[in-house]
Amino acid sequence: MHLAIFQLAIRLPSLRHLDHSGFNDQRQAFKRIEMQRRVIVHDGIEVEDLNYKIVKPRYRYVLALTSLLCFNILNDLKGDMGHL
Repeated sequence: MHLAIFQLAIRLPSLRHLDHSGFNDQRQAFKRIEMQRRVIVHDGIEVEDLNYKIVKPRYRYVLALTSLLCFNILNDLKGDMGHL
């Protein structure tokens, strides 16, 4: 599996994350595989260091609250623009 993840990351340089098969019961969502890329200089040659980590999903109530706040802010901005 490690080889497959690295081959995907090499062939798709803009790949940022993949879905993981593990499900987090507490957070009711799937885990993610996040790609970590950095360029290092080794003996005067730039080399891309590629790694990945498995990340737990965020809590759903945080995402719902964030979405609600953004929606309210956008509605407020629309209302303010109408008064100009």
